[in-house]
Amino acid sequence: RLGEAPFRVRVEPLSGFAIYAGAQPISARLHDGDVTAEARLHVGIRTEPLQDAPTVEAASFVAEEGGEVQVRTDKVGVIGTAISHWDAPGHRLTWALEAPREGDYLLVLRYCANSDVRRHVELPGVVDCEQQFSATGGFGAAAEDWQHRALLDGSGDPLVLHLAAGEHRITLTNLCGSGMNLDYLALLPVDTKD
Repeated sequence: RLGEAPFRVRVEPLSGFAIYAGAQPISARLHDGDVTAEARLHVGIRTEPLQDAPTVEAASFVAEEGGEVQVRTDKVGVIGTAISHWDAPGHRLTWALEAPREGDYLLVLRYCANSDVRRHVELPGVVDCEQQFSATGGFGAAAEDWQHRALLDGSGDPLVLHLAAGEHRITLTNLCGSGMNLDYLALLPVDTKD
C-alpha cells in the first residue's frame, strides 16, 4: 500500500534567473507495484526586495492615461511607496528607467494581485508584448503578497532585453480590468557569458 511504502523526494535547485519567472511547479510521483499516485502544484517564490539594481518606484511614473492610481504608504513590506487601483481596462502607466550601461537585462516587477492579470508591455524598439502575471494571494496586506516577476518569453523563460545605456520609457497597459499593485520596476543585469 502507498501509505506504508518508503519513498524519496528530490528537490532540484532553480538555476540562474528562474526565480523571476513566477510560480514554479512542484511534482510528486509515488509508485508501489500497480498503484501510482501523482500530484503537481505551482508555488510562488518569495524573494526579498532587490538591492543594488536600477529601480524606479511604481509611484514615480512619468505619464498616466485612462485612470488614476492611488499612491499608498500603508502596504506591508513595500520599499517606499506602492500604487493601487490600477484596475480599469486601458489604464496606462509609463515609467523612465535608467540602464547604467549597454547590456542585457531582465525587466522585473515587484507586484501583488489577488487574481491573474494581463498587461501589455511596451519598451519602444525593444519589446512590445502581452504578459500574464499570476495571482500572489492578496493586495499587500501581508509582506508575503509581494512577488518579483520578470517579463517572460514565449516558452516561459525570463525575457532578456538588450538595452543601450541611458533612459528607457516603459509603458504597461491594463488589458483585463483586474487590479495589480506595484512596488517597483527593476533592471537586473544578465551576464550572458555564463
